[in-house]
Amino acid sequence: MTADTNKPNRKRRAPRRGLKGWTPLFGLALLLILIIGIPSIYTSRDSFCGTCHVMKPYYNTWTKSTHAKAGCLSCHSRPGIIGWGAAKAALFRQTVVAIVFRPTAVKSGAAVPNTNCIVCHAEHRKITMQNDLKLPAGHHKMSGNPYSCLDCHKNLVHNQTAKAKNTVQMKDCISCHKARKAPVKCETCHYNRGKK
Repeated sequence: MTADTNKPNRKRRAPRRGLKGWTPLFGLALLLILIIGIPSIYTSRDSFCGTCHVMKPYYNTWTKSTHAKAGCLSCHSRPGIIGWGAAKAALFRQTVVAIVFRPTAVKSGAAVPNTNCIVCHAEHRKITMQNDLKLPAGHHKMSGNPYSCLDCHKNLVHNQTAKAKNTVQMKDCISCHKARKAPVKCETCHYNRGKK
């Protein structure tokens, strides 16, 4: 017997590939960053919305509104990764439509879910009202309330004109109160009215 035959059989190791085997994976990762990552970052900037000729008026009114520090996507996308992905898909579709069809107007505004409003305007937050208005903290959560935040506050950010002021109009409040058989006396909503 030779010395080699006395040694136990050992399995041969596969040769190491080194960096050469990882090159396709690095290339794929780089490609994904270029195709998805960079456009995603660019479209996350609020200024991106202002680059579209149809969106420019809405972007301009947003920059002058009380919500100018809140980003476009913080209001116009649902929370979480699925909401983010859906918003990115919608932005891609809208960008293609804008480039190919060159629309002259926006058909309908992007939705703003109540959950996004509540992130900043939580129930425990003390609401500062203009003038002499008073509003209980739970006012928006009254039982059976079918309204979204935008039903009353739609002109706070966009469409600010002389006719559509950026505040809730008293006629809207009274209309809702009457429909719900809620009190419509001045002192219900105002501190200094109805007192003599």
